[in-house]
Amino acid sequence: MSFNVAVAEKSGALSTTYVSYTPREVLTPTGIMRKSRKKTLYTIAACFVLGFILWTRYAAQFSEIALNSGKSNNKVAEKTASLISTGKPSVSMKYAKFFEGKDITKNGIFPLPERRKMIPQRPANSDIPLRFYKSEPGSNPHDYEYLLNPYDICASEEEVFLLVMIASASWEFERRKLIRDTWASQQAQGQAIKYVFFVGNDNKPKNRIKLKEEFKEFNDLVLQDFDETYRNLTLKTIGQLKWGTHFCPNMRFALHIDDDVFGQVNDIVSYLLGIKASRYLGCSKVFHPIVRREGKWDMSREDYPGEQYPLGCVGWCFAMSRDVMNELYYMALDTPLIHLEDVSTTGILREKIGITGVTKMPGDEKWCQHLGWPKDKPVEQKLFESWQSYSNAQL
Repeated sequence: MSFNVAVAEKSGALSTTYVSYTPREVLTPTGIMRKSRKKTLYTIAACFVLGFILWTRYAAQFSEIALNSGKSNNKVAEKTASLISTGKPSVSMKYAKFFEGKDITKNGIFPLPERRKMIPQRPANSDIPLRFYKSEPGSNPHDYEYLLNPYDICASEEEVFLLVMIASASWEFERRKLIRDTWASQQAQGQAIKYVFFVGNDNKPKNRIKLKEEFKEFNDLVLQDFDETYRNLTLKTIGQLKWGTHFCPNMRFALHIDDDVFGQVNDIVSYLLGIKASRYLGCSKVFHPIVRREGKWDMSREDYPGEQYPLGCVGWCFAMSRDVMNELYYMALDTPLIHLEDVSTTGILREKIGITGVTKMPGDEKWCQHLGWPKDKPVEQKLFESWQSYSNAQL
């Protein structure tokens, strides 16, 4: 069917143009329904195809997101586990060439230094009772857990010329901060120095939290799980020897020093530069004390049957070469220990590893100034005043 449509155009005068139009299909109710069903089928088919394409495209992306999420969670878990086990976040750092091929762990840097094979021989003129020579091998293991441990602090250096091991009480937070800001800030030109504090466990939750915060900030604190008491100073000193042996194998010399002592470290370094780094044990102050059965330094006859202690260093400050430190530690594992840490370490153990005497360091005891006595001023005030005096003298 066709018909004409008249279209009026205005172009100056009115005219009429006829256009022929033929409809393609006559729309009837039946036709309309048939066409609607056909379009619905096409629409359903198109939606199905489009849905399949979208599903295949995004399924892989969802899988990748889930995988990455799992990896991210694993990394967070690993970091958290590292923080719990070592007391500090896992930090990637570049280790010195010295440590190539070594396994740096929180239990030690492996392989550990070998122990020199030796059978201690008691000298005929020894002051040390025989019981200290007759003990069984491995009778005194120092197996206390590290609760905080900066196990890779030495690994950034090719050589640590001097490891300064500071014996401190767990609760002396302000004193340690003052030491860091004063004499433990000394760094000899061209020589690496590491300062590490050693404390015991006082079993006080508030202090444990503060110690963890201190460790996180400074990474220079070793906390071992033995009771923090005066009579456990020997355990703390042996703990220093163990830590230096296990975690600082690139060290040339070590200095044991108490936290109530002012250390002129640069002077000590200058002196040690002229010393052969072998079989050396140097004291700020040498002593050869008698045994006391009462008072602060009382000793039972069962623990020490003799009347005279061996020659040694007063415990507030002494230096040693790396080989001596290693041998003192290994010999401590086979030796009964008494609560006087200086007698145990620089007297009994020294003699057992075959060092017949000790060397008094120069400096007239000023290189290690003991400020714990007299108790006329707080130790912190004395430390600060000593640092001011020393610093002004260097100008």
